[in-house]
Amino acid sequence: MIRLGLLLIGMFFGGMITKADVFLVKRAPFAGHAIQAPAWPSTVQVTDQLQVPVNGQALAPSGTWYRITISGDKSDVDTALDALDQQGQYLIIQENYQYEHQGNWIDDTPWPLTQIAVPYPRPEPRRSRPVVVAVVDTGIDPTHPSLVDALWHQPREMVNDSDDDENGYIDDTYGWNFVDQNREISDTHGHGTQMAGAIAGQGPAVLGVAPDSQLMILKAGNHLGHFKSWDLAKAILYAAQNGANIINLSLGAPLAAIPNEQLLKEAIQWSASQGCLLVSAAGNQGQDSGQTHFYPACDPDVMGISALDAQGNFVHSYSNYGDCVSMAAPGGSDDRPQSAHAILSTLPLNQASSGLGYTIGTSIATAFVSGALALLATQELGTNLSHLPAKLMAQSRDLGSPEWDPYYGAGALYVGSPSPNIVLPIREENQILAPIKAAPGPLAVPNPLHDKVTMIEFKTQVPSSARVDIYTQGFKKVTQLRSKSQGQWHSIPWNGRDYQQAQVPNGMYVAVIRVPDTEPHLLMIAVEWLQSNQ
Repeated sequence: MIRLGLLLIGMFFGGMITKADVFLVKRAPFAGHAIQAPAWPSTVQVTDQLQVPVNGQALAPSGTWYRITISGDKSDVDTALDALDQQGQYLIIQENYQYEHQGNWIDDTPWPLTQIAVPYPRPEPRRSRPVVVAVVDTGIDPTHPSLVDALWHQPREMVNDSDDDENGYIDDTYGWNFVDQNREISDTHGHGTQMAGAIAGQGPAVLGVAPDSQLMILKAGNHLGHFKSWDLAKAILYAAQNGANIINLSLGAPLAAIPNEQLLKEAIQWSASQGCLLVSAAGNQGQDSGQTHFYPACDPDVMGISALDAQGNFVHSYSNYGDCVSMAAPGGSDDRPQSAHAILSTLPLNQASSGLGYTIGTSIATAFVSGALALLATQELGTNLSHLPAKLMAQSRDLGSPEWDPYYGAGALYVGSPSPNIVLPIREENQILAPIKAAPGPLAVPNPLHDKVTMIEFKTQVPSSARVDIYTQGFKKVTQLRSKSQGQWHSIPWNGRDYQQAQVPNGMYVAVIRVPDTEPHLLMIAVEWLQSNQ
């Protein structure tokens, strides 16, 4: 049994323990025995429970999460937590941490779309099914004329006070409200409606990056723009279980505010394993996000997005930077006039009669990247979209220091022209296919990596040195490999381990092949360890 984070109880943000404090408890099964019924102290009330799937299973063999409230003063809370500890069946006890949105509504020139070269008109979708973007935020104005036709509709659900699709949510036709536990997705803050407009606004005043995509609305933030661990985790799991391709998380918190977050990490890891692409804000504190470990942007499965101004420069006045930045996108600035520097997007009609308002921040930058991924996805025939972050990185504009940069990450978002230097994944619909190569065709053998090593092989135009940088799907650097050859043929082994020689988890990884005076090539490598090697 491990008890985490309890040193901070009563001191979180300098506050005192109050009545009905909320904690999240994870209970593990006993090896070889059925899970025993909880024995909760009298001051504890269980308000909800959650099982995070593992490896596609419906139930988590690692245990069940409970959301509990403990009534009384600080001593009552400590007594209840001690009683839970003594039962010996609890793995984790954490607070229900609070996250913040990363946008600034300024008040009531689509320069961002020009900056990232979004084509107009948009290319006709090639997919038979629409791309679904889950907007985990404060809700949406479902009556907004620029958004009403962009809403996702649960295909097997009707409004009849019944759970028609048997997914545990009654009448969740457009998504779900995890704050109030009902189907009411209206936005009482405004932030979610702004993100929705940037992703899939239908015009005429606001046209999103991917107007042909559909928005799954998952309300996890309240009227103050605050998000709790429990609501976020349930929303992310819902997205993955109900067909979302992309999950937009324009929110976050530094490690100091969420010192022992485990539940959200489990939800993100599982949703990524199901093929969801997750995008999150790098943060608006003007700090090194690698040092503050701003989460979830720093999660290896999540793309962390910093902000650019109207001139395409990094916004030093507020945008976070550092190791957790995957790429940069338009976030705007508070310079005047607003129309030339801030970003116009949709707002709830009850907050602005025009339904429009200006915003700045890494939140809206995140929404542009989610929209860009959705636009790329409309041109994909298959269901496996795991290579799209790498494709987006490959066609980004390299700003700042050459290659990866702490302010711009892999580069500035650019949708205009696809890069030829991307090698598509070899896996589609869980079937092993022959590799699809772009000449001269780097290759990883075997791919997927499942045992000891994969050989990354390629030929250069002239004799040269070469190296390979391995990144997670969220473009967090894993390790660097150097070729021993100075000739044209290169064969570089990767043993599926990081800088610390720790075995990487199963999933998709990006190998960036770098040769002097040559554009980088990107190769997708799947890691699927055999059970005996895990």
